[in-house]
Amino acid sequence: MKIITFNLRHHANRWEERLPLVIAELLRENADVIAFQEVSLNLGPDNQAQIIADRLNTLLTTSPYQVFFAEGKGYLKGKEGIALLSRHPIQRAERIKLPKKWRVAQRILIDLDGREIEIVNTHLHHLPLDDEKIRHPQAEALLAWVQDRPVPTVIVGDFNAQPGSSTIEMLKTNYRSAFEAVHGNEPDFTWPTPLVAGTDGDGAPEMIDYIFFKPDQLTATDCYLIGTQPPATDPTLYPSDHFGVAATFDFH
Repeated sequence: MKIITFNLRHHANRWEERLPLVIAELLRENADVIAFQEVSLNLGPDNQAQIIADRLNTLLTTSPYQVFFAEGKGYLKGKEGIALLSRHPIQRAERIKLPKKWRVAQRILIDLDGREIEIVNTHLHHLPLDDEKIRHPQAEALLAWVQDRPVPTVIVGDFNAQPGSSTIEMLKTNYRSAFEAVHGNEPDFTWPTPLVAGTDGDGAPEMIDYIFFKPDQLTATDCYLIGTQPPATDPTLYPSDHFGVAATFDFH
């Protein structure tokens, strides 16, 4: 199966121009499950993830995406949330509020051709930049929520924490990063892309987007970044301010 995690950057920074790039990228990847963060609620009656799913589903001939959205109050231009899109039947969908601030996590149990697997999506808090006093408790709550699950579990999202931080090291106590498992190291960065590079004032590029799995449950056969190229007509335009991460897995 293939799973993607992708922070959408709300509807900021030329969203109408970015949308076709997002759609083209996701059609190429043809993932089983897509996890989004920074999903805007300010684009009309539908959330941003539903808009994307509707566009994708008009172009797909089989297995349309279902959307499970979890709202969390955003900090940029109103409200936002996170979302999971699945092309496989969703057996159960749940969400929780994480401690400190307004972040949330969500999970879906899906039937993947007779095999059950649980996908967990989150977006940990971005502040403070220089310590983990908010992200670490959020990650602890997330791990407590998913511990001892009876089926294979994959945890994805924007963790706003770099390799070597206490947050990521805690997650790696029980889980493995798919990118690191395939390549032997994490990528140099997933944020920011040239879409906003040099404009946010938040410091150096960071590796903050991950796909985690348990090696005794699954084998990561490939993992790579997506959304890494602009269109030929505009070198300043990218699908998002984050690169996405795509991983493929085999069941044991």
